[in-house]
Amino acid sequence: MENYNSGSSNEEEYFRQLTEFFRDLEEEDRRHIRENLSREELALFDILTRPQPKLTGKTGTTSKNAAKELLETLKENKLVLDWRKKTRTKRRCPS
Repeated sequence: MENYNSGSSNEEEYFRQLTEFFRDLEEEDRRHIRENLSREELALFDILTRPQPKLTGKTGTTSKNAAKELLETLKENKLVLDWRKKTRTKRRCPS
């Protein structure tokens, strides 16, 4: 963007880069479907497996299942966004 604004890049090159960027975004957006994971599960899968090489077969399936189980555990037990859902939270009265 800075190159375009400074005039050091022509319009065709800027458009090509922008098109490539959108193509990459679309591919990443479709990846969760191809991997049979939700977007959240895919994010955890990536954390668990990157920067290692691409996993295939049983190793890939095991890693995907681990990501699914981890997300389920986090949602059920660890990621409590509403403080009222925590049983340990008590209301404090002013002294």
